[in-house]
Amino acid sequence: MINLKKQKNGIVLVAFYDVDSFPVCTLHSVLERGGFGVTSLFFKELNKNNTMTFPTKAEMDCFINVTRDASPLFVGMSVRSTHYKLAAELTRRIKDEIGTLVLWGGVHATIRPEQCLQHADIVCVGEGEHASVELASRLSKGESIDDVCNLWIKKEHTILKNETRPLLQDLDQLPFPDFTGENKYLLEDGEVKAYPGRSHKKSYWIMTSRGCPYSCSYCCNNVLRKVYKDKGPYVRRRSVGNVIAELEGAQKLFPELSFIAFEDDVFAMNLEWLKDFAPKYKQLINKPFFCYCYPSSVTEPLIQILRDAGATQITMGIQAGSPFIRRECYGRRETNQEITRAAQILNKFGIQCSYDIILDSKIESEADKQMTFDLVSELPRPFQLHTHTLTHFPETDLTKMLLEKRLIGEDDVEDRKQKSYQRWTPQLDLKREKENLYWDNLYYMFGVNFIPTKMILRTSKIKLFKHAPQLLTWILIATKHFCAFWNRLMRAPGYLFRKLSPWRNGAGTRLAKTYNVQGN
Repeated sequence: MINLKKQKNGIVLVAFYDVDSFPVCTLHSVLERGGFGVTSLFFKELNKNNTMTFPTKAEMDCFINVTRDASPLFVGMSVRSTHYKLAAELTRRIKDEIGTLVLWGGVHATIRPEQCLQHADIVCVGEGEHASVELASRLSKGESIDDVCNLWIKKEHTILKNETRPLLQDLDQLPFPDFTGENKYLLEDGEVKAYPGRSHKKSYWIMTSRGCPYSCSYCCNNVLRKVYKDKGPYVRRRSVGNVIAELEGAQKLFPELSFIAFEDDVFAMNLEWLKDFAPKYKQLINKPFFCYCYPSSVTEPLIQILRDAGATQITMGIQAGSPFIRRECYGRRETNQEITRAAQILNKFGIQCSYDIILDSKIESEADKQMTFDLVSELPRPFQLHTHTLTHFPETDLTKMLLEKRLIGEDDVEDRKQKSYQRWTPQLDLKREKENLYWDNLYYMFGVNFIPTKMILRTSKIKLFKHAPQLLTWILIATKHFCAFWNRLMRAPGYLFRKLSPWRNGAGTRLAKTYNVQGN
């Protein structure tokens, strides 16, 4: 058990199931720069397979005890739709047992502020950097907070809905996110633990921009754009020098750093910005990195620059193979030809590719699902597939359409459903419905490098595997476990294993090495 340091004019920030939370780690830096003592609490970690374990009473009790001991000016929670119920319960207990002001921020608070004010005292609508510092300053001085921009405040019989500030355009003025272990704690298993893995951090996540130029109907940007209408350009980008400075600082803080992940939507879009960035990154950072790309933005000059700078892994969204579903339902304008052309370019430059597709959509027919499979079958291998089950986030155009058509109900929307606790990316899950498991099996096989595409196509035509997909799932699970066992066997020393050298150096090793398994 670790004892927290009590800080004067302290503030407690809370992230749920995200030890690398950009919002919390950025606000930690912003508030510290403003002269306030900040304690960041990371409430539980993701499981290794990206599921989330529901918290126990002991874990919630631990959170309340830690918060009480900190005696903060306010508690700020970064709330996603999946964690709405958890945030509501912890807020109820804070109000009943401690009496401290509770502020909710984040995407869910921004898109459903009135719902959130049923629980929180204050909701931050939109970007929170300036609003949180002003709130802390006024509270510390005993001044009124009623007119702080971006804040909706619950009063006795009314809600004060203050004006939303213009979007922050100069991102360079913000301090870098603080990913060190100073005044940060993990709450797990009913205990206060050290912020995990900081001294041996090997990968570093970074955002070089805010906003997205697209408005996919299932994404939070679809809603946030409307919140910020007439508040300035939605897509903003940091300067190259500012990004390089953050990475140079990260290298000093984390000596074992070996990989960079650029997590923003637009990193691989602006060719001129990349032309300035790439040589400086190569000279000063020179580490392999990951980024996202969009099909219509992929060109040979752009990918050449990325690869030469150090890009080794890129993820591209496909989402659906049906042009109608992709365009009319998901709001994505690229064609199948643009997708396959982009995949060929990525393959040509030796990039390790992964592609996102959406499963379990209520609006897809069997023919639409077949078109997605056909499109995936045309992509050059090797690649990985990230198969995401469609999650119905509140207030998006897609969720509204499905509600209007009565294809889903309010209980299917994520703040009630909490679907993401179970898993975003279903994989060899025998609990899945039969028709979904059939497609899961086929898509999983694309990530196994020794299975040729022709075999996957032939497998898709075997009626037995369509009517009883569990049979194929068991075969794939058994093969996965055999390859994992063989890899462990080959790493073990000893005479017995040297005796296996003919098999070890032949088909067995090739099988194990090429069985490229997604996930855990």
